[in-house]
Amino acid sequence: MRRGIKILIALIIFVFSPAVNRSVLAAGGPLSLNSAVEAAARTGGVVTISTGERLEASLAVPANVGIVVAHGGSIVKTANHTIAINGPFSAGLYRVFSGFKPGEVSFGNGSVEKVFPQWWGAKGDGVADDSRAINSAIAALPANGGEVSLLSGNYLIANTVRIYKKIFFHGAGGYGSIGTAATMILKAARLNGPAISVSGTGSILERFWLKGQDGNRGDGIQVAGPDATNIVLEKIGISRMGRDGIRIGQDNPGGNQNEWRIDSVISVGNGRNGVTIDDDNSSYLNPANANAGTSTSLQVINNGQDGLYINMGGANTFIGTLAELNHGYGVHLSHAAHWEVFLGGDLNEANRKADFMIDPSDPGQGVNMIFGAEIGRLTDHGTKTMIQAPVRTLQR
Repeated sequence: MRRGIKILIALIIFVFSPAVNRSVLAAGGPLSLNSAVEAAARTGGVVTISTGERLEASLAVPANVGIVVAHGGSIVKTANHTIAINGPFSAGLYRVFSGFKPGEVSFGNGSVEKVFPQWWGAKGDGVADDSRAINSAIAALPANGGEVSLLSGNYLIANTVRIYKKIFFHGAGGYGSIGTAATMILKAARLNGPAISVSGTGSILERFWLKGQDGNRGDGIQVAGPDATNIVLEKIGISRMGRDGIRIGQDNPGGNQNEWRIDSVISVGNGRNGVTIDDDNSSYLNPANANAGTSTSLQVINNGQDGLYINMGGANTFIGTLAELNHGYGVHLSHAAHWEVFLGGDLNEANRKADFMIDPSDPGQGVNMIFGAEIGRLTDHGTKTMIQAPVRTLQR
């Protein structure tokens, strides 16, 4: 028998689902991985891999064949071969796919409930570059998305993690004190773009801390794309990004980042703004597409410019914002911000310039609203601002 491969053939009519593996019997012969899958497909069965097995050719595993990779087993890429797994798949938290680039391993609908970057060799030790493994995990999910789980550890990324499908991307727990979490994603000093780019509509990111090494450039989490709508960022900490901690919107026209949601997020010590909401549609005459978002319990602290900066965006709601110790303004509404609503929050926290700044509005913009927030210093040059909040110093 070829060492490392077994074909499990059903004793009775075989019914296979991710949750059910009915009576099976070990049998087989001197088969390669490709041949083992072909043989198992005749009646339905499971191919168990317990050593390194090389692909002889690109392989599509049919839905009636399960793949189990035992500890010590792996699937090894040769030449330009790829593998598509359409049946149930099972493996532990160890390297399963060796030598594959993102997109060269794919799962069909129902093959897996979640994927782990460890299957592509992620170490989570803060030293090895895990960006390829994380991007491979994302690329392997079906077109309609799925779940990527990052276990406790420190994941160094030297290339942008790109979430372009509907993904539930999460760590092992929410952040604790500033700069600590069970799952840490470390943006390498040499990474000049965003750490995480999100363009998949309906994606959810939660329960990790994203921290930059000295010298990195660009944003932390960037939400941008033709249809990057309904993105949720929850229980995330972000610090020491070269530019903005979070950027919702893009520098070129054509994006759609509406109906975003931020919940219990802290953005601290970034090079420019803690959070930027600004979708550049070239002119205030064009409608912005960073609209109708909701932020609850956002903390923006000690950022190089503003805590929260909004320009090309409108009809967003901010509940319970804390802005303190920022080197510019706590909250800054620029010329194209319109119909922004602030409910409650503490904005009287030693921001260097002012706690709340509203620039002169472009024609047809403005009408921003502030209700109940504690504000020390507010400068309002906007159009038709509504203020029902205790303000110690108001300049107009």
